[in-house]
Amino acid sequence: MPQPKTSGEKFRILFRNKSRRRGDLFNVHFDPLPTRRLRFIAEPSETFVVKVATRKDRCYWFSDRRIVEENGEEIVEPARYDAIRRVYWMFSDLVEHLKVAGSTDEVSIMKATHFESY
Repeated sequence: MPQPKTSGEKFRILFRNKSRRRGDLFNVHFDPLPTRRLRFIAEPSETFVVKVATRKDRCYWFSDRRIVEENGEEIVEPARYDAIRRVYWMFSDLVEHLKVAGSTDEVSIMKATHFESY
Protein backbone atom coordinates (compact mmCIF):
# COMPACT_ATOMS: atom_id res chain seq x y z
CA MET A 1 0.00 0.00 0.00
CA PRO A 2 1.45 3.43 -0.91
CA GLN A 3 2.48 5.80 1.87
CA PRO A 4 0.17 8.78 2.41
CA LYS A 5 1.48 11.98 0.87
CA THR A 6 3.01 14.62 3.10
CA SER A 7 1.68 18.20 3.14
CA GLY A 8 4.72 19.27 1.14
CA GLU A 9 4.09 16.67 -1.57
CA LYS A 10 0.42 17.65 -1.76
CA PHE A 11 1.33 21.33 -2.28
CA ARG A 12 3.81 20.48 -5.03
CA ILE A 13 1.16 18.43 -6.82
CA LEU A 14 -1.54 21.07 -6.36
CA PHE A 15 0.55 23.96 -7.64
CA ARG A 16 2.17 22.00 -10.48
CA ASN A 17 -1.21 20.72 -11.72
CA LYS A 18 -2.65 24.22 -11.63
CA SER A 19 0.42 25.53 -13.44
CA ARG A 20 0.08 22.95 -16.21
CA ARG A 21 -3.65 23.52 -16.56
CA ARG A 22 -3.60 27.30 -16.65
CA GLY A 23 0.01 28.13 -17.40
CA ASP A 24 -0.09 31.38 -15.46
CA LEU A 25 1.66 30.68 -12.19
CA PHE A 26 4.52 33.11 -12.77
CA ASN A 27 4.52 34.10 -9.09
CA VAL A 28 4.92 30.56 -7.71
CA HIS A 29 8.35 29.21 -6.82
CA PHE A 30 8.95 25.55 -5.96
CA ASP A 31 11.49 24.57 -3.29
CA PRO A 32 12.35 28.22 -2.58
CA LEU A 33 15.30 29.39 -0.53
CA PRO A 34 13.82 31.04 2.57
CA THR A 35 14.84 34.57 3.48
CA ARG A 36 17.14 35.15 6.44
CA ARG A 37 14.19 36.29 8.59
CA LEU A 38 12.22 33.22 7.65
CA ARG A 39 15.13 30.89 8.45
CA PHE A 40 15.33 32.54 11.85
CA ILE A 41 11.72 31.62 12.73
CA ALA A 42 11.72 28.23 10.98
CA GLU A 43 11.13 25.20 13.14
CA PRO A 44 13.74 22.43 13.31
CA SER A 45 13.75 20.43 10.04
CA GLU A 46 10.89 22.53 8.59
CA THR A 47 10.89 22.49 4.78
CA PHE A 48 9.50 25.35 2.71
CA VAL A 49 7.91 23.82 -0.35
CA VAL A 50 6.21 26.64 -2.26
CA LYS A 51 6.51 30.43 -2.21
CA VAL A 52 3.76 32.59 -3.69
CA ALA A 53 4.72 36.24 -4.25
CA THR A 54 1.98 38.84 -4.51
CA ARG A 55 2.13 42.14 -6.36
CA LYS A 56 2.25 44.07 -3.10
CA ASP A 57 5.61 42.84 -1.75
CA ARG A 58 3.94 40.11 0.26
CA CYS A 59 4.92 36.44 0.14
CA TYR A 60 3.10 33.35 1.29
CA TRP A 61 5.40 30.47 2.18
CA PHE A 62 3.90 26.98 2.31
CA SER A 63 5.99 24.66 4.44
CA ASP A 64 5.52 21.02 5.31
CA ARG A 65 3.55 22.09 8.43
CA ARG A 66 2.18 25.66 8.10
CA ILE A 67 1.57 28.77 6.01
CA VAL A 68 3.72 31.80 6.78
CA GLU A 69 3.04 35.28 5.46
CA GLU A 70 5.98 37.64 5.02
CA ASN A 71 5.02 41.27 4.55
CA GLY A 72 8.03 43.58 4.65
CA GLU A 73 9.49 43.24 8.14
CA GLU A 74 6.42 41.46 9.53
CA ILE A 75 6.06 37.67 9.58
CA VAL A 76 2.82 36.04 10.67
CA GLU A 77 1.50 32.49 10.70
CA PRO A 78 -2.06 32.48 9.33
CA ALA A 79 -2.51 28.73 9.73
CA ARG A 80 -0.96 25.50 10.89
CA TYR A 81 -2.16 22.50 8.95
CA ASP A 82 -2.76 20.41 12.06
CA ALA A 83 -5.19 23.09 13.34
CA ILE A 84 -7.38 22.99 10.20
CA ARG A 85 -10.47 20.85 10.70
CA ARG A 86 -12.65 21.79 7.72
CA VAL A 87 -11.94 23.47 4.38
CA TYR A 88 -14.51 24.88 1.97
CA TRP A 89 -13.62 24.72 -1.70
CA MET A 90 -13.75 27.92 -3.71
CA PHE A 91 -15.17 27.96 -7.21
CA SER A 92 -13.60 30.01 -10.01
CA ASP A 93 -17.11 30.37 -11.44
CA LEU A 94 -18.89 31.07 -8.15
CA VAL A 95 -21.40 33.48 -9.71
CA GLU A 96 -22.58 30.71 -12.05
CA HIS A 97 -22.94 28.29 -9.12
CA LEU A 98 -25.02 30.86 -7.27
CA LYS A 99 -27.27 31.45 -10.29
CA VAL A 100 -27.87 27.70 -10.59
CA ALA A 101 -28.58 27.39 -6.85
CA GLY A 102 -31.31 30.01 -6.97
CA SER A 103 -31.89 30.41 -3.22
CA THR A 104 -29.86 30.95 -0.07
CA ASP A 105 -31.00 27.54 1.20
CA GLU A 106 -29.56 25.86 -1.88
CA VAL A 107 -26.33 27.87 -1.47
CA SER A 108 -26.08 26.62 2.13
CA ILE A 109 -26.56 23.04 0.95
CA MET A 110 -23.92 23.52 -1.76
CA LYS A 111 -21.47 24.93 0.77
CA ALA A 112 -22.16 22.10 3.21
CA THR A 113 -21.51 19.45 0.56
CA HIS A 114 -18.30 20.96 -0.89
CA PHE A 115 -15.83 20.68 1.97
CA GLU A 116 -13.21 18.37 3.35
CA SER A 117 -12.75 17.44 6.99
CA TYR A 118 -9.35 16.71 8.42
